[in-house]
Amino acid sequence: MPDRVYRAEAWSIRCVSVIRGKGLPRGVLGLAIPMTQTILLRRGQAHPLWTLAHELSHAYSVDRLSVDARASFARRVGRTEFFARSGTWASNPAEIWANNQARCAGYPNTSPTRRVPCRVIRRYLRAAADDASVAR
Repeated sequence: MPDRVYRAEAWSIRCVSVIRGKGLPRGVLGLAIPMTQTILLRRGQAHPLWTLAHELSHAYSVDRLSVDARASFARRVGRTEFFARSGTWASNPAEIWANNQARCAGYPNTSPTRRVPCRVIRRYLRAAADDASVAR
């Protein structure tokens, strides 16, 4: 049984027949849209829970990781920006984060991004939880 993933209570989830957008490749299975706090999932995919775990990991990175934590993670994977606008999809720190946070929660990672040890992901999760408890 996979670990819990972020609930993203302020986000809505919509199932759609196709996901299109400027710069998106064909066949996109899921998309997190921070500006509207919306997650899109393509209907008819083989493993919607895997995709949802990945997209919820994006929501977590937006909602809970500090700017400093995102910058630190980007540097850890060899980039300067967490939401990189250049390079390949697989080298984007936001995608590397989402794939690995979902993988460390027990959902298979079928995407070709760099693997980050779960102990590293958990360190960021603990730091974000500590930051949230201090802010209350």
